[in-house]
Amino acid sequence: MRPPSLILTPREISPLVFEACRTAVANPNPIHVPVRLEAYSQAEDCHRNVAEKTRQDGGQACSGWVIWEIPDWEIQLEFHSVWQSNQGSLVDLSPPLHGGTEVLFLPDPVRVYEGRNISSIHYPYDASERCREYVDVADKINRLIFPPGKSGKSYFVPTAEMAALNARRRDIFTKAIHLESGDSQPPA
Repeated sequence: MRPPSLILTPREISPLVFEACRTAVANPNPIHVPVRLEAYSQAEDCHRNVAEKTRQDGGQACSGWVIWEIPDWEIQLEFHSVWQSNQGSLVDLSPPLHGGTEVLFLPDPVRVYEGRNISSIHYPYDASERCREYVDVADKINRLIFPPGKSGKSYFVPTAEMAALNARRRDIFTKAIHLESGDSQPPA
């Protein structure tokens, strides 16, 4: 297992991706949505980007989850908004993490963005202890930076708690690198 290095949009809806989607939506139907940036598009500001597009051109927000794959580690579902035209077409107005031309998006018929954080979902890539631990750490870090139910990022992240989580994450990566190199005994 190599340390996480890439955050990708899944090209296909594998059984793993579909199972991760089922943790967010009862009857998931993830779809690939094109990315088309506007002059005002800002990274990590999808809800505001969609609100501006709707103000300028009509249409409406479609709430759901953008799906990221970190090979060998996790499938991540991040609460997200895309723009829906009056004709029903979906467009992502926010620059994706990987700079691609499309994202995999899961519409959510229940949740709506109301100015409060909705926690990302971290789904382990497999049942290994390393993946489960990585997902646990990723979830805790996400909740520190984006406290559920609060408005926006937390700029007062508890330093000691974040340092401890980053140390745990480094330890997970060190063990993964050690095992990947063929050593039979990972560091303790």
